[in-house]
Amino acid sequence: MIKVLLTFDYEPPLGGFKSAEKALFSPAEKVIDLATEKGVPLVLFADVCSLERYKDWDYEGYYKPFVNQIKKAVQLKHDVQLHLHPHWLTSDFINGEYIPSKDFSLSDFKLKKKGYDIPRIVNEGIDMLKSICISVDPDYSCIAYRAGGYRITSATKDIVEAMLDNSIKADSSLISGFFSKSELYTTNFPKINRNHWYISSNKDLFEVSDSGLLEIPITSKPIGITDIVLRRVRKIRYKNELKKRRYNNTGRGFHDGNFSLSFREKIKMITNPIRLTFDSDYMTVKDLARIVAHNINNNSDKNGDTYITAISHPKSMGDYHVSLMGDFIDYMREQYSDKLEFITYQTLFNGKDNL
Repeated sequence: MIKVLLTFDYEPPLGGFKSAEKALFSPAEKVIDLATEKGVPLVLFADVCSLERYKDWDYEGYYKPFVNQIKKAVQLKHDVQLHLHPHWLTSDFINGEYIPSKDFSLSDFKLKKKGYDIPRIVNEGIDMLKSICISVDPDYSCIAYRAGGYRITSATKDIVEAMLDNSIKADSSLISGFFSKSELYTTNFPKINRNHWYISSNKDLFEVSDSGLLEIPITSKPIGITDIVLRRVRKIRYKNELKKRRYNNTGRGFHDGNFSLSFREKIKMITNPIRLTFDSDYMTVKDLARIVAHNINNNSDKNGDTYITAISHPKSMGDYHVSLMGDFIDYMREQYSDKLEFITYQTLFNGKDNL
């Protein structure tokens, strides 16, 4: 079987935004409505750290719409799971202006900062989601996690222990061969030729364990010369069209100052794997199809099952990207028919503890 997880990082622009409606709620509404119309479940990885702070900063404009929208998603049988961008917890909001801190990773809270440490952030985040979602679905459980910025490779032992202590069963923070660098952190994942595996707090993140946190990585495909050339041609040839596709969410990214890349690091950035995502301006259904086919051919498990995890961000999704999502769903149904199942973490673990 091909089991597809349509996951979305439900978060606002990390560096701030002018309109919460455009930054998150309006595009997320289109995503939820389309998934409901198509009859497929999606997973919202909800950034509860932003919710906790905006409860004080902007209750009516951000907190209430956020809560109401994820309640709606749960009511429509979609899934809501844990996503943490902890920098919100130590950021400031002065005279209506948001000033982001540099505590971007959970690992920055290995030692307490302003009363927060890793166990507290995880525990309170889960409790917040439960209190919201159980009011709509008494059977709701918070069982999956995605690290903000994919940052799970620092303080891994503490993070995994905190997840397991709070009955989190699955993680989806890793991308095979992914590299990213900024002034604040570097992410450098090795190439992983496994569809899923268990992570133990006592072993390396990429070492297979008999039990622990089930890692279902974000689906990707190694990039080739053809892919690089095609991407460059599209960016040049369709420059104006790509510009029109770009969604204006009134926000800005997480600015962390100036930094430099070595030649080797620049090559790694250029050759980053292609992620299965709907929020790329130049991605087409054919591109998504190649990523899926690559994983079916190379990363099926011993039972012949392949877990496909798409990652997107509503904050970056305009009409083109929402349409691409719909076209992808249609393509998968036409291509794989009875071999296909759209799932959530709730349905994956419903009634069983292991795959």
